[in-house]
Amino acid sequence: MAKPGGAVWIEEARSKAQAQFAKTKKEETEVWHEREKQRQADSEKSTRLKALRLAKEAADKEAALLAPKPVRVAVKSTTPRKAKITVKKLVPGVVPSEED
Repeated sequence: MAKPGGAVWIEEARSKAQAQFAKTKKEETEVWHEREKQRQADSEKSTRLKALRLAKEAADKEAALLAPKPVRVAVKSTTPRKAKITVKKLVPGVVPSEED
């Protein structure tokens, strides 16, 4: 037993579903385009930063080649060194030798 206007209800439901599908598809496309723009911007930023880093490294390397090398100078200490004190244990019954 069919309801009156059943075909109309089915067409309305189909139409509504297609409209929702089209809306979702459009939103997904917009999101995809936005992500692509962001990826492109990130890629350009990375490329720019890499170029800056390489230029800085080249400038630093050139500056290092042109800079005079530091000269190491041996400086004698003006304070006397402390004498090492050795303490030997005396063992009962053993006579220490002169070599120790």
